Amino acid sequence: VVVVIDHPQDEAALGGTDATAVVAGRALVPRSEGFTTDVVFVIDVSGSTSAPSGADVNGNGVIGAAPSSATGGLFALGSSDPGDSILAAEVAAVRRLLSRLDPRFTRVALATFSGQMLDYGVLAENPAVTEIALTNAYEDMQRALDRVLARGPNGATYIAAGIDQATNELLGQNGAFSRADAKSQKVIVFLTDGLPTLPFEGNDPRNTITVLRAADRARNANARVYSFGVGEEALSGPLALLELARLTDGTFTPVRDPALLSDVFAEVEFADVESLEVRNATLGAPALATELGADGSFGALVPLRTGRNEIEVTA
Repeated sequence: VVVVIDHPQDEAALGGTDATAVVAGRALVPRSEGFTTDVVFVIDVSGSTSAPSGADVNGNGVIGAAPSSATGGLFALGSSDPGDSILAAEVAAVRRLLSRLDPRFTRVALATFSGQMLDYGVLAENPAVTEIALTNAYEDMQRALDRVLARGPNGATYIAAGIDQATNELLGQNGAFSRADAKSQKVIVFLTDGLPTLPFEGNDPRNTITVLRAADRARNANARVYSFGVGEEALSGPLALLELARLTDGTFTPVRDPALLSDVFAEVEFADVESLEVRNATLGAPALATELGADGSFGALVPLRTGRNEIEVTA
């Protein structure tokens, strides 16, 4: 584990009356030469993500429900409150994880995928789209999430296209909008509520094969995929998502209840740091509070004494 303390600097003199100091830095198990991380979030925006999540995602006091057969038909999709849809839950989960990353160390990007088969058996263009390129400006990422929500769900589930879009952004190739960092740790956070139904229409097993090929391309780019299957449909045959994670040395997390997605993302970590302790070794006193981010960034409030203090971080 590599540990860096970037605040306070060694030999820093802290004034004032407070008997505490904020200690901040990063701990990481490096998988490449660099100490920075690039994360591409990939969100499923297919038509099925219009279904209700079962949670009051938008906080308006009403939990959206599926349309009744009398109003919407037997196979109707959608939610009585679109702000509580599975897509809204995906966006809320990404925001939750974004709050646990440090822009000093971690760039983020956003891609979406769906896909559509035209009447004459030809795939429509752009089944996956880069909503925002890799950036340290997290406020721009938040605005991109707003745009995805406003546009809403549509189309089928072309999983392989979403993975390839993320891989291209990490590598800065094939029409990517991102500037690549050859030394960065590379991560893809992938969410879907369904099985792959494209590029071959329906539940054709060849769709799973295209996902595995996309996983190989991600692995060759040294990218780890953290895949999340959301809801019953995504978990009815999760081979594609399981292999996607296994082939890239990532993880697969089943989220049977979409209402719990944001809580699950509050626990995600990809720095491979199991524990972290900060203490004032001079006093022999632990930090009063410690917070560890998903990317290994940390902050702690440490007690001080008058005079010299030696701070120790163990990860």
